[in-house]
Amino acid sequence: MTIRQVFREIKYWIGDRLFNYELDEAFRHGMQEGAQYATTWITMRVEINKDRIKMSKTQVAGYEKALEVIKDERKEIAQRTGAKL
Repeated sequence: MTIRQVFREIKYWIGDRLFNYELDEAFRHGMQEGAQYATTWITMRVEINKDRIKMSKTQVAGYEKALEVIKDERKEIAQRTGAKL
């Protein structure tokens, strides 16, 4: 190990010991924000494309089912991550 790697490990060790709660809280916050952003973006893209794409009746039925699944999964994602969806 080089001195730079040793110093980096020491910094991480000290940070973990002194700021354990803050690091955990930042991680949880990042997970919530990421889940919220991804879910909102996917939902928006699916809803926008619904009107732009020409589909048969069967395809429309499948698309509607996909929208239902997305809405149901939003609730699950919100429960798991604490995101405000």
